[in-house]
Amino acid sequence: MKLIYKFLMFIFIVFLLVCAVLSIYSIICIKQLNKSLLKGDSLLLNFDKKLCFYDDENTILTNSFSNGKEIATLNSLPNHVKYAFISIEDKNFYKHHGINLKRILKSIFDNITSGYAKSGASTISQQLIKNLHLSSSKTLKRKIQEAYLTKKLEKNYSKDEILETYLNVIYFGNNTYGIESASKKYFNCEAKNLNIEQAATLAGIIKSPSLYSPTDNPSACLKRRNLVLSEMEKDGFILKDEYVNAISTPLNLNIQKTVLDNSFYYKECIKSAENILGLTEQEIALSGYKIYTYLNTKTQNDAILSTKFSTNSLNGKSYCSIILDNNTLGVKAYVTNTAQTKRQPGSLIKPILCYAPALEEGILSPLTPIDDIPLNFPDWSPQNVDGSFEGYISTRKALYNSKNIPAIKTLLYVGIEKAKNYAQKMGLTFDVSDNHLALALGAMRYGITPIEVSASYACFSNMGEYQNAHFIRKIEDYAGRVVFEEQHEKEKVLSDETSFLVNDILHECSTIGTAKKLRDCGVKLCAKTGTVGNEQTNTDAWCVSYNKNLTILCWVGNTTGKHENDLYLSQNGGTIGAEMCLSLWKNNNEKNSWFKKPDGISLVCVDKLDYDEKHILTLACSKTPKEYVLIDYFNQKFVPTQKSTNFDDFTAPIINLFLTNDGYLLTFDEHK
Repeated sequence: MKLIYKFLMFIFIVFLLVCAVLSIYSIICIKQLNKSLLKGDSLLLNFDKKLCFYDDENTILTNSFSNGKEIATLNSLPNHVKYAFISIEDKNFYKHHGINLKRILKSIFDNITSGYAKSGASTISQQLIKNLHLSSSKTLKRKIQEAYLTKKLEKNYSKDEILETYLNVIYFGNNTYGIESASKKYFNCEAKNLNIEQAATLAGIIKSPSLYSPTDNPSACLKRRNLVLSEMEKDGFILKDEYVNAISTPLNLNIQKTVLDNSFYYKECIKSAENILGLTEQEIALSGYKIYTYLNTKTQNDAILSTKFSTNSLNGKSYCSIILDNNTLGVKAYVTNTAQTKRQPGSLIKPILCYAPALEEGILSPLTPIDDIPLNFPDWSPQNVDGSFEGYISTRKALYNSKNIPAIKTLLYVGIEKAKNYAQKMGLTFDVSDNHLALALGAMRYGITPIEVSASYACFSNMGEYQNAHFIRKIEDYAGRVVFEEQHEKEKVLSDETSFLVNDILHECSTIGTAKKLRDCGVKLCAKTGTVGNEQTNTDAWCVSYNKNLTILCWVGNTTGKHENDLYLSQNGGTIGAEMCLSLWKNNNEKNSWFKKPDGISLVCVDKLDYDEKHILTLACSKTPKEYVLIDYFNQKFVPTQKSTNFDDFTAPIINLFLTNDGYLLTFDEHK
């Protein structure tokens, strides 16, 4: 018994010590709070802790968010609006005193039994305190401060005052704060006119604005809305008939179509910030972060005007325009009407996956002949787009005219795994099923996003150095402390020589190849087009263009899956894609900037007879006539070593001129 008594005493003493330490630590944490908060009479006054975006000149972007200054009073709202939030966020809101101990214990039990953080236990009051006055850090210090301020809040304000403030500052996704702004954003109505299913939709969003976004994830949003309606019916806030009627109603969004703006740029910034900070969209949006972007206001505005002009006739189509600064890989302009999504790249993949690896490995040179003839595999007979075959053509011509058969053969020469290894280092990601020759034509299971494609082509501009494209250059917290700064980490993927050769060929693509519509833009460019479709319609049209300073990409496609929104056959990378790029370049006022020829690149003379008759590369000799010489750039490491013998024994004939009665007679002795 004495041992048991001693053990219990030991446990009790340890318990007292832990409590004492926690008490002291709690007092320290509380004393670190702002003095005005400790008074408790200013807990509902901070409405300005909002996410802000800045352009590349550190000027605040005034259209960053719907700032929640449109206030909805609780008395003006129908009961079903406030009860929608109470049912899903805090059922005992009107019963507890700020902290729901029963809910905390249940949350701890659920999280332990499930093995992960399955549920939270924050009341509406706690959420409000965190959103208005504290950071989103998941620390004991923040939890202690939150609990203390929550009790202060409940002591100094009525439940209705707390709920009203909560509804006016909570984040609803799409850079929208407050229920009034959210009502107008998603349903084009005032909050006082929200019906039951609309109120439930908004209440469902706030747990995870990105996951339950009505615009980006409507099916998840609908499922969440119906859960809210179910809880409202269980809690007796709506009748059974109202519940049945509401769950059978679609989302019925009423988002007003406006001119193109910066909203999708901000969305990409928030997604990047989520990865950088390890926080949710809601935590970032409500913690007062300052996000400094690469957006150039003039470039963005010009891009909006150009894209709007180019896409006026594209009803039902999705489109995207991107302008990258090749020096920083910062996104200077980003204009789109859809969220970033992976798409089949079509022929846009050929330089990245096929030709750059082949040039880097010395398998091909720009002048290497490739036999453009029909290929037949057991389950596949690929064709060129125009259905014709040219026989032996140079690698240069095969690439700038985007021939399919030579691209497939080049992938065969390099090997699929080796080619994919190069492409992965340039930003492409492959599914395990992407292990076939149709990859040469862009037939990926999931595809690639426009941002990823832009960064891949900027690798050529940066002479083989790859880095990811960025929207964010710096993030500060609400107190002005820098919590992130872009480091511009680069990886050398291709040699200077390979990059120069690709650029030289793709320059011809912009003048005489598939992107020749760009030849009149007034700036020397490299370009590549890509088209995805079938014999009846196209689904995607791409054009990427670049020089030393900028990369500009344009994409148009059908993301709806409805055939009526497909592109016409005439709308492809070389037409609509190149036309969009042309408009952006003309509005950009970009000065000519071009690539310096590396020391490892030489112009080499090749014998045309061997090239035409034997389809091999041999060096022309000093006696080879000019009309039998082909000249092109070669990486000095891979210059042909065999010399042509076609003109080695060539000796000039002996010419004789005789005067006859009929005039002059010219004769010569032929040397055989």
